[in-house]
Amino acid sequence: MNRSVYRTLLRIVGIVLALVGVAAVFGGVFAHNNVTDQLKKEAISMPTADQVTNLPQASQDALKPFFNKEMTTGTEARAFADHYIWNHMQASCKTVKAADGTALDAVPAEQCNYAGVGDVATANKSDQTKYTAYTTLRGTLLTGETLRGMLLTSYAFWLIGTIAVFAGWALVAIGIVLALVGFVGLRGPGKSAGGAATPAGQTPTA
Repeated sequence: MNRSVYRTLLRIVGIVLALVGVAAVFGGVFAHNNVTDQLKKEAISMPTADQVTNLPQASQDALKPFFNKEMTTGTEARAFADHYIWNHMQASCKTVKAADGTALDAVPAEQCNYAGVGDVATANKSDQTKYTAYTTLRGTLLTGETLRGMLLTSYAFWLIGTIAVFAGWALVAIGIVLALVGFVGLRGPGKSAGGAATPAGQTPTA
């Protein structure tokens, strides 16, 4: 294939990749901005240091960078969902109390979810006090699971946006390199009028 054809193809491919990269970057930035706008509407504040002292050390460490901040990023949303809400949901299953403050049997960890606590409540249906307490806990877990789902969905879109931004810049860089090679690269020795290659530094003869 003629060298000029290669250069033309490189220019076309380079320009296309650069344009796709720019679109990906804008798409990623849009995703980030959209997640931030939605989280700001919820006005969720990240916990303070005093509010996480009863959490596992790993969760305290995960939340520490975000203490006292307004939740505005997908990374913050994930930390709040997995290390704050989740731990409080687990704790609520361990300290079940009746309306009068009487301590009831804890819910096993494997049943500490909406469906599992529903089974526990049904099993205690003959005892109105226990049934009411476990039904209330079930509602609490449903609220927690719903909020966690919303926050983790925000994190998923944030992650997609982050990947799009990095991939976009990579495509832009590759596209620019290919386009430059197509415009100024792949230059070999010229040819004389008779078609023979002219050595570098010499002037073609008639």
